[in-house]
Amino acid sequence: MSTSLVMPSLGESVIEGTITKWLVHEGDMVAREQPVVSVATDKADSDVPATSAGKVVRILAPEGATVKVGEALCEIDSEGAAASATPAQPVRAEILPPPSPPPPAPSTPAQRDGGRAPAAAAAADNGSGRGLSSPVVRKLALEHGVDLEQVQGSGSRGRVTREDVIRAAEQPPPESTATPAVAERPPPASRVT
Repeated sequence: MSTSLVMPSLGESVIEGTITKWLVHEGDMVAREQPVVSVATDKADSDVPATSAGKVVRILAPEGATVKVGEALCEIDSEGAAASATPAQPVRAEILPPPSPPPPAPSTPAQRDGGRAPAAAAAADNGSGRGLSSPVVRKLALEHGVDLEQVQGSGSRGRVTREDVIRAAEQPPPESTATPAVAERPPPASRVT
C-alpha cells in the first residue's frame, strides 16, 4: 500500500515551503520518523520525517521547488517495508564503542620538561626583562617607574617578583655623573608699557 508524504504545516501562517535537500533517494528504505527531506519556510528550516516505514517509490517535488501545505512530497510503499528485512538506510542500527580518549597533553613547558625550564625560554629574554617577569610585575614596574633591566630577580630562575619591584621603587635613584644638574633660572620679567 502506497502512502503520500505531504507538506506539513510548519508554523502558524506558513502556507508553503521550499525543498532545500532530499535526504533519501527513490528506492531507499526509510523508517518511521526518519528525516526524509529538508524544507525552508519564511519562519524556519525543518526536516520532514516519514509518516510510515517503507520504500520511497517516487519523489514528487524536486529540490528548489516551492510546495504548498498539504501537497504531496513523495510516495512511500509501506508493503516494501515488510518485504525487506533490513532497510537501505538503517537508523541507529550500529552501536559503536566509545572513542578512546587522546593522551593528555602537558599544557606548560615546565610540565613537558618535568619541572625544568627549557634553556631556550631563558635565552629568549634578550635583555628586555619581559621574559623574566609576569605581566602584573611589568605593569607594577611601569607604574612605579622602575626599569626591569636594573632589577635583580629573586624568584625562581632569576624571575623578577612584585617584591623586587617594590624594593627597587623604594630605593632612591642613583645619582647621574654624566651631566650636572642645571639650575633653574627665573622667568624674564614682563614689561608693562
